[in-house]
Amino acid sequence: MGRPLAIDKLGLSESYPMRVVRSQYGKSKKMLTSGRRRTRRGMTIIELLMLMSILAFVFGAAIVQMQLLMRLGHDGRARLDRAFAWERLGRQFRQDVHDATSAKPFDAGKDPSLRIESEGKPSTVIEYRFGKAEVVRTEAASGKKVASEAYALTGLIEARFEERVDSKQPFIVLVSKRKIAKVNDIPPRIEEIIAALRPPGNTENTSRKEATP
Repeated sequence: MGRPLAIDKLGLSESYPMRVVRSQYGKSKKMLTSGRRRTRRGMTIIELLMLMSILAFVFGAAIVQMQLLMRLGHDGRARLDRAFAWERLGRQFRQDVHDATSAKPFDAGKDPSLRIESEGKPSTVIEYRFGKAEVVRTEAASGKKVASEAYALTGLIEARFEERVDSKQPFIVLVSKRKIAKVNDIPPRIEEIIAALRPPGNTENTSRKEATP
């Protein structure tokens, strides 16, 4: 083996192990030995790939959960909005039919419609028309349009107006068929709003009762 080399000449103190050598004159010197010191072991490529795979799986699962929650929230808001619109439509529809003197369903092109007339000063004409996933109510007084409102009904497939009579009491029925799920195996749901129409010839009797003290 050769003689050890001095550290100050080679500058390899970080790569080679050191030992102290004492000379015959009592002075000590730091010398390098021939063996190399073990360096700290880092992460291998396989370990990095495994870590990246785990992180990708965690992030992917989190994204899927967020999308599912957002979809559930959107569907819940849509159902709530439709229920609220259906409730407002039913309340307004019953009030219009109760106050009317006549109500006749008719077809305006491909859209089923209902024409409601009421006597008064001025005379009022109200029309209900079914559009694409909505019902539009239009009110006109003395031939001039005074109000219009749309009721959004999500999932509406088919709708129509019907006239029914039960024990001489006429009724106007709003029938709607809507899709309740995206799966075709589930049948659509049929919903109805029933409003009682004033019987013919009852206008005079009602006015007399109101005039009697």
